[in-house]
Amino acid sequence: MGGNSKRNAVFGITNIVIAGATVGIFVMAILGKNLVERELNELQSQNLILENTMRQVYRPIGVANYLKDLEFQQIKVTYEPARPGKFSFRCRPLLFNKGKGILSYLGSFSYISKKQLNFRGAILAARLDTLVFDGMYSYARWTPILPDRYFEIGVGPFLNLDFQERYFLYTLFLYADQDGGLCDTERLDVLMFEGEPVNTPEGLQPKLAEGSYRTEKYHCYSLDEKQALLEMIDRFGHPLADVIRAGY
Repeated sequence: MGGNSKRNAVFGITNIVIAGATVGIFVMAILGKNLVERELNELQSQNLILENTMRQVYRPIGVANYLKDLEFQQIKVTYEPARPGKFSFRCRPLLFNKGKGILSYLGSFSYISKKQLNFRGAILAARLDTLVFDGMYSYARWTPILPDRYFEIGVGPFLNLDFQERYFLYTLFLYADQDGGLCDTERLDVLMFEGEPVNTPEGLQPKLAEGSYRTEKYHCYSLDEKQALLEMIDRFGHPLADVIRAGY
């Protein structure tokens, strides 16, 4: 009897030790797993910061202007035939690559408005019913623009407008970086006219006021923004969406 009691006591202590060791191993495994996960998350965060930093180093930036001199402020327009009492125009800005990496030009579209608006926000929310796309063929898109080089782009035409002293011309230039990431330049030109327009057989020809107001904003697209943009372009049945989807 005494021997059995001793053996049972030993077995009991052994079981307790084994159970304690098992619990300890389990706890250490959980702690180790959490530590590894934290380290992996920290490493992923550092890699993302490094990737974004490197992307900014060679990111292309499209800057639009109407002469090779970037200090030039005046928009240049060419008047087109219009109905009597109306005016039509187009313009041909130059898109400069002022970044450090190759800019692959995809295309652009524009909107003429009598009032100011959040153009890019309206695009991504699909709130606009009329847009004027550039006239490039699909095979001519993905045009590379090296740093400090430029590419001439056709904007318009904007047809049969009523004359008023001020118009807001919005253009979204779309391009890709070296990794195929989608970027844009959101440009606003405020057209100011002075005096009465000249009335010709081909419509009105207003006189542009000296100086102009312009702004540019530069964006990179998230996956959700890219999808919203493509869906908006699809609404107009324009092949630019297919060009962007196809990539190189």
